[in-house]
Order: sequence, then C-alpha cells, then structure tokens
Amino acid sequence: MNINNTEAKKYFIEKFLRQNYIPPKYQPDDDSDAITEVTDITDITDAEFDDVDDNDIYTINNKKYFYAIENDFRLDFSRILQESYQETYPVHLVLFRINGSLQTPFLEFFLMDNNNQLAFPQFQVKRTEFENAEQEHPEEHPQTTRFKGIVAEEVIQQIGIDLNDKKYDFQQMYKGFYDKNGDYYAFIHIDYFENLDDYGYWGIYHEIHKIQEINEKLIAKNSVDLFNNKNLHILKSMDGKAVPTPICGYIMKKNEKGGFVNVSTEETLFEKAFQFDEFEDVYVFSKNPIDSGSFKKYAIILDDVMYYNKISGFKKANQEKFKSVHFESDTGVFYLLQYYEHFTEL
Repeated sequence: MNINNTEAKKYFIEKFLRQNYIPPKYQPDDDSDAITEVTDITDITDAEFDDVDDNDIYTINNKKYFYAIENDFRLDFSRILQESYQETYPVHLVLFRINGSLQTPFLEFFLMDNNNQLAFPQFQVKRTEFENAEQEHPEEHPQTTRFKGIVAEEVIQQIGIDLNDKKYDFQQMYKGFYDKNGDYYAFIHIDYFENLDDYGYWGIYHEIHKIQEINEKLIAKNSVDLFNNKNLHILKSMDGKAVPTPICGYIMKKNEKGGFVNVSTEETLFEKAFQFDEFEDVYVFSKNPIDSGSFKKYAIILDDVMYYNKISGFKKANQEKFKSVHFESDTGVFYLLQYYEHFTEL
C-alpha cells in the first residue's frame, strides 16, 4: 500500500497509528515570541461539558466532537432588530469545514478575494427587508426566518452553492451568528468534500490569525480579528477537552547540492524523512516558503515539542522523549516531526 496516497494515508493512520492522546498544555519558562506562537495556537484547556444539540455533534473517524463556540452563537436575529436601530446591518459569511486527515480533526475556513485581500464574503442587510415578514416556522420569529433566507441566498449568489438542490439542508448547515461589535458573522457548516476552490481559499486558524496571508495574499483585518476569540477555532471531544489546533508549514526536501528546499505544488506528493542539524529521521517543514513560488502546504500538529533556538542555544522540551521540534535559526523557523500521522497536506 502506498501511504503517500491521501486515501491510503487516512486508512493507514486509522488502522495502525491513531492514538487517543492529547498532550498537556506546556508552559515554558522562556517567554520568547516563537514559544508563545505555538502554545497560543494549541491552547489546550479543559472545559465543563454542557448539553450539546445533536445537530452540533460531528462524527469524525468514528469519534464525536463539537465546536466549542456553537453554544454561544445567536439564533434569533429579530432580537438584533429590537436591540439596535440601523438602516443596514453588515453580515459576513463564515463557511467552515472539518478536516479529519490527522489523528484529531481541525477546522478550515473559507475566504474570498476582495480588492486583492482575502476576507469572509460580506453583504449588507437592509432593515426594510424584514418588513411584513410572514410566519413560516411556528417555533421561530418570522424576522429570524427571513434573515436565514437572506443568508442562504447570499451563499448561492456569492459562493455558487446551489442550496436549492435537495442534497443540501440549510437548516442543518446554518449554525447561527456571532455578534462582533455590530458586525454579524453567520456560521455555515460545509461538507469537507464540497469543491469551492474556484471561488476562494480554505485556510486554517494559524494562517488566518497568525500568518495573516494565504498563498501570498494578505487577509483583511476584520477577518483576522474575528479569531481574537479563540473559541472560534477550537473543536472539543465529548468529554469537553479541546483537541490540538494545527499550524501551517511547507514541506522540504534536499536538492542536488544537499541543501533543503521547499517542494513545488507541481511535484508529486513528497513526504520523506531526513537528518536536519542534530535531529535524525525527521520530516522537515519551514514556517514560511524559503523562496518565491507555489509550494506544498501542510497542517502540522506539534506534539510533545522541543523548543530549540540555534542562535541563543536555548533548548527545552516538555517531555524527555519529544515527538517534534520547533527549530529557530538565523535562516528561519522550521518544524521537525518524527511521526507521519502528525501532518497532512492542505
């Protein structure tokens, strides 16, 4: 079996490598930016488990998870119309999907090109659109029903998903909206295999909130700032524990001169372990591409991390037997991984 094949890789991980393991939150003594970046992203915390609606439970690789923020989403837009009088209301479409290619799932979010910047698709809702809204659902305010209908129509018009197709159930897809200082972010769950590549880009939290660009396209500030609320990027297992959130990196190989270079997107899948500095048999990723071009991009779980700054000589691990290395040198930041199940191509 060729485990470089995406489907074969999923089978290989599920059958032989999958672990029910969540690393403890690591609080290093050093407060360098590099360490803060990684610990802030993983941000593993326990939370009291509240009742979760069946519609908000996601089964990934035969295990159940829920989206940490969903209980806090608002559903009744009629209350917004009562609370604040505005002629128009800015609304953003936040389409998200769940990627199950790693040992634990993670979220991806959809952005579109808007004036040479990536952003969540946006539109304005006029207050007059809610006049004479008719009761359609006995348990829902007619203005709330109207709002969901407007959101659905914008998904059709801007993103090209034909929600009129019987295979879609927008009532299930729509999770509610998040009110951020008078901007309203409507969250919509999209099937992982839905192809939207012709309309925009899928990005993970690390790209959006930390790197703030995807494929050399900058991300708009309001889309970046949305994730100041960290619950918006966290999935939790049914015991209320957050699962690790991956970071983004670019896989590397050795060229004919023995130096490390990134792997072009035009090449066939390349995943091979090397010796890097004093570390042997590790898969090597750079935090950023080391040259201009289009390169293979991966989601990476830094599990049981050693933090190593080659410049200062700082070295520290949260366990004696570390599984990955956050490596910083004068040539850049690199991620060294020992295990194949800790990364997947985006």
